[in-house]
Amino acid sequence: MGAGFGELVLTEALNRNETQMEDPNYDEFEFLVLARPNGGYTAHSLGACIMTEADDLESLEKEIRDAVCCHFDEECRPVRIKLSFIEVVSEKILEP
Repeated sequence: MGAGFGELVLTEALNRNETQMEDPNYDEFEFLVLARPNGGYTAHSLGACIMTEADDLESLEKEIRDAVCCHFDEECRPVRIKLSFIEVVSEKILEP
């Protein structure tokens, strides 16, 4: 059985951002943003282990900026932070 759409989007995004970790002076850093079913948002970075969440988008943007500032030294900090919004259209639970 083939990969689902969400898995393909995530794999493509991860491959696109793989070079970010190889070059500490990249300009753009990307987060995948997912709306939580019970409200609020979760953001996962690509290329680094950063995850944050907030109740609204304005708060999420502040949390992301704070997390990036904490994660990177000032001289290695990206110039731009890109947010890619992911919409879950369906879910499937798999048996282990």
